[in-house]
Amino acid sequence: MEARTYTSNTAKLLKHLPMLTELQQSGDMSPVMVHIAPTNICNLECEYCCYGGRILGQHLTLEQVRQVLIDFWNLGTRAVEWTGGGEPTLFRDLDSACQLADSRSMKQGLITNAIKFDWFHRFDLLQWMRVSFHGFNEGKGDLIAANICKAKEANPKLEISAVYIWTKDSDLLYPVVSRFAEEARIPTRVTPDLTAGAANIDSMMLHVGRAVERNPHSFTFLSDFNVKTERKHDHCYMHAVKPFVFPDGWVYPCPSIGLTPETAKNVLEEFRVCRIEDIAEFYGKPMRMRHHACSFCKYSAQNELVDDILLPTQHNEFA
Repeated sequence: MEARTYTSNTAKLLKHLPMLTELQQSGDMSPVMVHIAPTNICNLECEYCCYGGRILGQHLTLEQVRQVLIDFWNLGTRAVEWTGGGEPTLFRDLDSACQLADSRSMKQGLITNAIKFDWFHRFDLLQWMRVSFHGFNEGKGDLIAANICKAKEANPKLEISAVYIWTKDSDLLYPVVSRFAEEARIPTRVTPDLTAGAANIDSMMLHVGRAVERNPHSFTFLSDFNVKTERKHDHCYMHAVKPFVFPDGWVYPCPSIGLTPETAKNVLEEFRVCRIEDIAEFYGKPMRMRHHACSFCKYSAQNELVDDILLPTQHNEFA
């Protein structure tokens, strides 16, 4: 099983050659997708949550979601990921939000901990669902299993994958997760806690990699997790590729801005791209590179690729 097929990396960005050609020719491009976090409330308190320092209780309105979808659709965006900053299935209007996206034929994916599906039922409108298996650490494995079955029954074509982030309890609990992934045939990428900081990631990768090797199930694998602990520069183009709409009413460059230690697991004002009301105006102007001095970047490889595409080079007839 190839881990890179389950992560956001340059391999996926290169599938959008028309967008990259437009970028090379005009220096401009439209977002491929939009991440929307409709609420920041959650029913877990994961120690690695990159938004653990957020102000709780923020939600988008359904009208805000509608406008976000319309504005990005008009820009050429054709995919939406309902994601975290909280647990999206706790947004009581998520069914309606998915219907709005479906009315424009947008492809949809859902990031969820699969613990509470009381208010969400439109699995039939999703192309894929990625489940966080942290609930196994909280004794909620049976509930997660039941809800995954519920989703599969509602949409037999739904592609389900999972992620398991390593914590201090994982040496004991990982074999349980690995067995479940194998029995349920759910591709599950295993990754270190990226909020621990760049200095710890390489050693954590070695530890997690050895643990995965000791439990050689075919449906669990060490994630490439697409992070470089050293960066060539602080250039950022992700706001033009995969912007992140947070329930505070602002658009941010990407859904991983809370990962670096200096953010204190929060969304900081310095990352704000524009308000929701200003999406059409901001993205109607030529693309601008932003500078973000994150200690490491989950999308550094993509940023370097965009930089290379924009770089004027000589004698381009020669490879």
